[in-house]
Amino acid sequence: MYDNLATIADNFWHLGIDLGTTELRATLVAFPKTARDNPPQEYPLHWLASDSAEGQHAAIPAVARLNLKAKQGESSPLSNISVGTAALSAAQQQKDGILLDRFKPYLDAAIPYYAQGKPRWEPQLQVYGSSPVPLYWLQLALQNLLAALNPQRPSSSHLRAEGVSEEALNAILSRLEGVAIGCPVGWSDAYRFNLREAILGAGLVRESSRIFFLEEAIAAMLGRGIWREMEGRSVCQLPARGMTLVVHGGATQTELALVDLRENPEELTHEDFGMWHFPYGGNALIQDIFYQLIYPQWLPHQSFLEDLEIEIPEPGEPDRPARDRAYFQIQAFPGGKRLLETAERVWRILQKQESFRTKLGEQEWGVERKDLEQQAIYPYIRQLNAQLNALLSQRGMTADAIVNVLCSGKTAIAIRPAIKAWLAQKLVNAKVIETQDNPTSSLVALGLGRLPAFPQLLDALHHQYSDYFLLRELLHVLPNHSFRIEEILQRLEKRGINTRTCRDRLLAFLKGYLPSGLVPTTDNAGWLTVDSQYNRDYQGITVAPLFSQDPPGCYRANHKQCQRLRQYFTAIAAGTQQKLEEPLSLPLL
Repeated sequence: MYDNLATIADNFWHLGIDLGTTELRATLVAFPKTARDNPPQEYPLHWLASDSAEGQHAAIPAVARLNLKAKQGESSPLSNISVGTAALSAAQQQKDGILLDRFKPYLDAAIPYYAQGKPRWEPQLQVYGSSPVPLYWLQLALQNLLAALNPQRPSSSHLRAEGVSEEALNAILSRLEGVAIGCPVGWSDAYRFNLREAILGAGLVRESSRIFFLEEAIAAMLGRGIWREMEGRSVCQLPARGMTLVVHGGATQTELALVDLRENPEELTHEDFGMWHFPYGGNALIQDIFYQLIYPQWLPHQSFLEDLEIEIPEPGEPDRPARDRAYFQIQAFPGGKRLLETAERVWRILQKQESFRTKLGEQEWGVERKDLEQQAIYPYIRQLNAQLNALLSQRGMTADAIVNVLCSGKTAIAIRPAIKAWLAQKLVNAKVIETQDNPTSSLVALGLGRLPAFPQLLDALHHQYSDYFLLRELLHVLPNHSFRIEEILQRLEKRGINTRTCRDRLLAFLKGYLPSGLVPTTDNAGWLTVDSQYNRDYQGITVAPLFSQDPPGCYRANHKQCQRLRQYFTAIAAGTQQKLEEPLSLPLL
């Protein structure tokens, strides 16, 4: 039992947070500051509900309940939000509220800001039925959820770690030196900004520079490693050697990571990984089970479905706009949420048995596992095959080069037999690295906790200089005359920016690129209310490019557009702890 408060300062305490679409898990890791030959100590966290009958939980449901008595103009409706199991209990007992579930993807849409002219928080989302929900409130919901990891904040559950006394755990979590959290491949700086804001607001660390992001597929691989002694010190040996594919299937998207694992894992860098992703995961699979297997059976016999107008997407297809439309049509339908809950129950049951039959009213209906595989799982596998081909083409490789495969994520683990059958045909030279289901811990959280042992795997340039920071710096140094990029680089270097590492990104800004998430994209427009889709700030920023070429090789700023963007950054900073005024340092170990 770790209970010696006097030795807490002898370790570097790092927290890995696996924020999934449906739940949150975390692992605490202690790195010795002096005895580097000793392996780090790892402590998965769990929670005890206030009602002892609820028992111990290794995860918190990633849900929040919003009290509808909150007013749109309130700047801090924290008192109106409950999270986790408390939110689920309140939703069952009371009806005057909105249950905010599966909100992780929406944090990638934009950065919330308070529009003084409205006055209200923008953007507003239309994803939970008829009541608009400000994106800011989802950020606060996440902040409340993360506060369950802070012993100094009130919570409906009690935090524990096996092998650590309660007093020691509270002291450790009050002096964390770093937090690492997963970031899905391809998601924007808006997602990172929103998560940093929530982590700071939850009081887990005090500085933005101590919050790190790592792709979930890479974190899962790190979590599979084993600590061994090498040359007089402890090193985390990864699970294989040679070209390795990681298939990480989560609720929202599927990620692929391809890397040549070496004998010394400390030689790996972030650039060694080939990353790929597509927006199809467990949520889409559950929807396809309803669309393909349940809805066709019910429709002729259940009159309540006659009013459900739905455009059914193709099974296995990661068509985000089409899937969003169908999902929101179901969400807006009375009892629509229960339709997808039924599909999820069918999926869970058929993971353990061959068939499922029951009655709905007078109708007897059911689903066979073979039909589920044929109409829902195999289309997903075909999509997975196509996406792997795209990754192999990008890396200039053939499937024969892959010798190891690691599957991670709840969705990939749930359909592991189908994935293994596909892999046996697709990757004839590969062996599957077996991963046991462990209900008490998370591979991703463990891998994130281990990040300080692999500092070279951090995308250090993106950590130090986010796209938003660089664009804001560029706006500071613009001359009134036509200029070449060399002049801009010189001006930025005088402000302390290492332009050799970010020249390409700066050039992209000059050529018209706006960082993803700065304003909501076309793909995300379906999440917004009609009013927020026509937000004047968003329209003003995108109505014309920031720069034009004059002549080729030279650039001229559109000062009216640049001023609009400066005002927008000012509006964002007015309501956030992050000000984008300084680059972030790299205090990993």
